[in-house]
Amino acid sequence: MFNDLAQFARLNLKDNLEAFDCLLRLALRAQTQCRSTVETLAEIKNPTSATFVRQANMAHGPQQVNNGTQTPVARGSN
Repeated sequence: MFNDLAQFARLNLKDNLEAFDCLLRLALRAQTQCRSTVETLAEIKNPTSATFVRQANMAHGPQQVNNGTQTPVARGSN
């Protein structure tokens, strides 16, 4: 589609500059959409591997890690 639109735009270059501009913009949009589609298909076919990293203790002193606990909610007096 990109090639056809670009060639048709080239044919209109001398006669109608406005049509040339419009057709060339459409050709470039078609090229961008094609590139995006090919990248998406490549990502689906060859997905990047997910890395699951566990938490590491990098402190040089005492450190407390509370995973999965909620902080207590302060209740106001009425």
